[in-house]
Amino acid sequence: MKPAVIVLVAIFFFLLIPASVQAASIELTPVSGDYAVNDTISVTITVNTGSKDTTSADAVITYDVALLGTPTVTDGTFYPTVQKSQQSGSVMISGLVTNPGDVVNGTGTLATLQFPALTAGTAQVTISCTSGATDDSNVSQSDVDSTDILDCAQIINASYTIGGSATSTITPTIAAGSTGTTPTAIPNTGFFDAYQLTPTILVGVLLIIVGLIPVFL
Repeated sequence: MKPAVIVLVAIFFFLLIPASVQAASIELTPVSGDYAVNDTISVTITVNTGSKDTTSADAVITYDVALLGTPTVTDGTFYPTVQKSQQSGSVMISGLVTNPGDVVNGTGTLATLQFPALTAGTAQVTISCTSGATDDSNVSQSDVDSTDILDCAQIINASYTIGGSATSTITPTIAAGSTGTTPTAIPNTGFFDAYQLTPTILVGVLLIIVGLIPVFL
């Protein structure tokens, strides 16, 4: 077979191979970390549209209410409109385009969650995603069917370790019977008393000597 024919056959089979499609993904960052009780755990929700034009993205986040308190939600700027709703143990954030015909493409922040750490343990924060489901996390492509292009296999969840308790101030212990006050002066000893009496003693001895002078004259 001539080389030109081989090249044409190779090109033909290459064209028959479907091009790989990059799906959308949602991830949480940081994916892990160590915290103490009463710390605030900041979690960023990032959407990657997989180079596709999209009109909306939904992220349903679940968490352990025994370890984490209700989060404060700060809107991201990737989608111009952000809606959110919460119930015990879950929060749903939706990013939407504002005007018909607008699209969002690329990677950006959907929202940021601020969780209070309640008690020690390993806190899982999970993106709820089931292939084919419409009531959990989704990324809608800009087409007539609003096709969900989110690949659940590319979801990145997070796990945080909460250990110990918040730092506290240590108060010194005062022994029983003590007032806890610091002495303001050191009491005098017998040595200091004798030192203070020395001038008086010397005067007395001098008077005795003066009194005895006539006796010896």
